[in-house]
Amino acid sequence: MLPLVRFPTGSGGLSDHRVEEGLILTLAAQGLRGGFDLGTMAESDLDRNEGNDGYGVDFVDSVTIGHRLSTEKLNAYVEYGIAPMRTSRTHLAYFDTGVTHALSKNVRLHAGINVGVSRLADDFTVFAGLSFRR
Repeated sequence: MLPLVRFPTGSGGLSDHRVEEGLILTLAAQGLRGGFDLGTMAESDLDRNEGNDGYGVDFVDSVTIGHRLSTEKLNAYVEYGIAPMRTSRTHLAYFDTGVTHALSKNVRLHAGINVGVSRLADDFTVFAGLSFRR
């Protein structure tokens, strides 16, 4: 389980201008043949709606394939995700790619880009983050 909090750090069209929360449930198979990993996740977020007059629940599902790069600590991945319900939109599909770097067994840096592949999805989103595992 991964709880998350998004802070409004951007400006203009690069920020939702609100704090939002969520919870991610993951399942991963690591160390597959050829250095590949396979993962899936289900995410539920409490987000402000487009009118900024209330909150709604968003659901996100995804499948990810990752591969180890030059070291054991550096990995790259591709992901396809669908958000079949959104606070103010429907069927948002994304193709994502990025890299992760293990700082320790339980701490990772990650960065990447999400590219919208459905009509109502945002064109692209660049992101970076830090995740902890207990």
